[in-house]
Amino acid sequence: MDSLPPYQEMNTNNGQYTPPPPKKRRRGVITAVLIVIILLLAVIAIPRGLPILFDFLENQTISPIYPTESSVITNSTPRFEWTALKNIESYRFQLSTTFDFKTLLVDVVVNDTFFVVTEPLLENRTYFWRVMPLNNGEGEWSQTWDFFLGHDVFTRTFQWMFEWKSIVNYFTITINIPGQEYYEYSLRERTPSYASYVKSDDSSIKDLAYKLNEIAEKRKFTQYQKAEFVLSFVQNLEYLSDQKTKGMTEYPRYPVETLVDGGGDCEDTAILFVSLIQTSILNFDGVLLLFKGNPSHMAAGIWGDSLTGTSYFFNGKYYYYCETTSPGWRIGEVPEEMQDIVPEIINC
Repeated sequence: MDSLPPYQEMNTNNGQYTPPPPKKRRRGVITAVLIVIILLLAVIAIPRGLPILFDFLENQTISPIYPTESSVITNSTPRFEWTALKNIESYRFQLSTTFDFKTLLVDVVVNDTFFVVTEPLLENRTYFWRVMPLNNGEGEWSQTWDFFLGHDVFTRTFQWMFEWKSIVNYFTITINIPGQEYYEYSLRERTPSYASYVKSDDSSIKDLAYKLNEIAEKRKFTQYQKAEFVLSFVQNLEYLSDQKTKGMTEYPRYPVETLVDGGGDCEDTAILFVSLIQTSILNFDGVLLLFKGNPSHMAAGIWGDSLTGTSYFFNGKYYYYCETTSPGWRIGEVPEEMQDIVPEIINC
């Protein structure tokens, strides 16, 4: 990175920043023994409870069938289908353009396990749908499934691992990003303001944040665990050099570009992480941390009451270091080469 270019240069052939190696975690023998014991108990206990369990699930759980989750369809008047429940004669169906169902397109009660849209839906956008059984009152909503209607779309599936309760868990998320959204950002001129790349209100970023938050909520993650879960997602994106992928020494990516491209360098992943955590869904406060030098580096900072580790004071708050370029680094852990450098803090 030059001292004062139009904007700081983070990927140069000379003095290029190299991501820190993944952090390795040790898991003791005790964990393995506990898992074996739990499995043995499950083998003994589960068969006795299977009839009751299956009867409960059959009568209480409703599952969407079609359109499948994160699918891409081209029929603008789709037929929505879901599983039937015993002793249930009617269902409430909702269709929305937002994950929180604040923008409803359809909200009806039907006496079948399907619903067909009569008015054609607009193309090249994402929709969300869910179903509730009705029987002497309202039941529980099904899972919310999303689908994309149209042809102009980038479908990306991300797989990563996250250590939780001393066990490595594997996760998969599929998202659909409208082509128009990606092309619009790719044509923008690169600016010297890194904060301007943070886009927490983009529909694709909010949809991804919703899916990450939904997984975290189901596993009852604490706020601290939720933040680290989102960090682990970003850390597992591929490290991509601007010179090799864009033919430029410096090309900051907008978050949508990073997702479609499948990765980026240090400023790209830091920008994506801050964009995600500052959505209204996750509702964290973040900043960018710019470490000037040769090589230079960018990381993210997150504010939180229960966080620990290395932090930096800014605007009356302590923001904790988040390494976004390599897996395994926890919030507050700083690579050795950055420990003695005071970063420039960029408010987003």
